[in-house]
Amino acid sequence: MNFSSIKEYFYKSTSYCFLIVLLPVIFFALIYNRLIALDLGIINFNDSLLLPVLFLGIELIALTIVQLCVVQRLKKIAKQPGLAMKLDAYFALTMIRIVVGALFCLVTVLGYLLTQNQLMDVLFFVTLAYTFFQFPTSRKTCIELKLRGDEREMVYYKKDRF
Repeated sequence: MNFSSIKEYFYKSTSYCFLIVLLPVIFFALIYNRLIALDLGIINFNDSLLLPVLFLGIELIALTIVQLCVVQRLKKIAKQPGLAMKLDAYFALTMIRIVVGALFCLVTVLGYLLTQNQLMDVLFFVTLAYTFFQFPTSRKTCIELKLRGDEREMVYYKKDRF
């Protein structure tokens, strides 16, 4: 990613994250409003907790695997020389986390579309909250990249020079 300052880096990365997360939210709003009027339920389960619990279990397992992979990758990124290289690699890693969260948001919307179970709405908002916690902030970037000294000061206070 091309950026000329730390402020621009966080502006661009946050903007990209919001655009990615906006897609499942728009999809959810369209599906939710359309289904209230049409009342379509394709799959009908007698046990109303079965499918949401299944979705929750699959999401927890997959998101845990993603987080473990991210932690391993962060260790490698933290050892790279130069702040620009670290931030470039961190941007790619952040986008992966946001895209995975957005995909699981879409999966829960699809689950709601198929079942019309209100617990799928709750699961959607929980997944959306998880995705928002993955957004890059200066504090989170410093902690995850284990920045020290001047690099930490530049990123944390979004300075352009030492």
